Amino acid sequence: MGAAFMMVVVLAVLVNLLQMTGSDIMDTAEHEDGADAFFLAESAIEQAAASWDSGTACVDLDGGVDTSFSEGTFSIDTAVLQTDGQCRVNVTGTVNSAVRKLQADLQRGCDTTGWIVGDSGTINRRISSSWSLSASTVSTSLNAVHCVRKDNAWAVGESSVLLQWDGSVWGTVSSPVTAGFNGVHCVGEDDCWAVGGTGSSGKIARLSGGTWSTSSAPASTDWQAVYCVSSDDCWVVGGKGSNGFVIHWNGSSWSESTTPTSTIWLSVHCSGSSNCWVVGGKGNSGEAIQWDGATWTEDASISPSADTIWRGIYCVSNNDCWLVGGKGGKGATLHWNGSAWSEVSNPVSDRWNSVHCVATDDCWAAGDSGSSGSIIHWDGTSWSASTPASSANWNGVHITQPTAVIEWSEVVQ
Repeated sequence: MGAAFMMVVVLAVLVNLLQMTGSDIMDTAEHEDGADAFFLAESAIEQAAASWDSGTACVDLDGGVDTSFSEGTFSIDTAVLQTDGQCRVNVTGTVNSAVRKLQADLQRGCDTTGWIVGDSGTINRRISSSWSLSASTVSTSLNAVHCVRKDNAWAVGESSVLLQWDGSVWGTVSSPVTAGFNGVHCVGEDDCWAVGGTGSSGKIARLSGGTWSTSSAPASTDWQAVYCVSSDDCWVVGGKGSNGFVIHWNGSSWSESTTPTSTIWLSVHCSGSSNCWVVGGKGNSGEAIQWDGATWTEDASISPSADTIWRGIYCVSNNDCWLVGGKGGKGATLHWNGSAWSEVSNPVSDRWNSVHCVATDDCWAAGDSGSSGSIIHWDGTSWSASTPASSANWNGVHITQPTAVIEWSEVVQ
């Protein structure tokens, strides 16, 4: 009886071992199929990014058919342009019975390209690690530049100048208004704003549907800068005499925003809808105000700033902002850590007119001494001088990264 019982136990153990072995084999195969399906879904995101970078419209990335490989298939199921200019894609990778679905937000970039613009129509382009002179079709001062993608950028300046880069050359585009343009910003390739003034009245132009047209504003002043968080969340700032104005775009119209202090506002930037900074100054003092999503508050720690007019600001995040400015031949660079501003030394004493960041360890500032200009670069530790290809008083800088996946997640089925 005992021997028979032992035999039954041994047989039961053997059966369990065989079942476990078979299950492990199946589990391993399914696991490998799942991993391969995930890899194919990632490949679909890469293809979408490459196609978008090459000029295919976001909404046209959805091919509607599966792309087959020896391991399985992938498909780009949907592609929708978001209000912030990013393209959201949903993709599927399939291997046998394993299906993996991913969602990704793509941000279009300008390859490893950057631009600086200055007086006399001077334009320099940065590719990889050096600057080169880019032929300009105008001789008037250029005040701002924005790169949408590697074959589409805009530069604006005095005498109603609108210049567009097509990947090979800069060309002049007809302006719907007569004004000196001071700022330009694009949410997407067909959603841009250019702002400026005539000295007595402000002008705003919008690119939509492939055409620039006039946009009416609630205040008349010389507009200096524009920034959009999304297509229905834009800010324009400026001023005339001793009065400054801040207006907001909600997707259909502009409205004036009340500020706690009034000065000539020269720059605006936001890290999100509830964190924006506006800076400027008049006479011998600079001022700064911060938006929390509901109201503007004056930053008393740097308002007013003696002998410094703040001319540019850029925020990588809520707790990582750069503020630049100066007066005459002296400049200043300040950093915000989320609670306080601190001055950071730089190797050049020029007045800084513009600042732009790609990442927390990749920022650029452009400026001038009145007779020549300078460029400096922040590497996360210190500022260092960068040598442009030509001499000019630099007014605007825009550096971007290649088209990239900003965020992705797996869609749980």
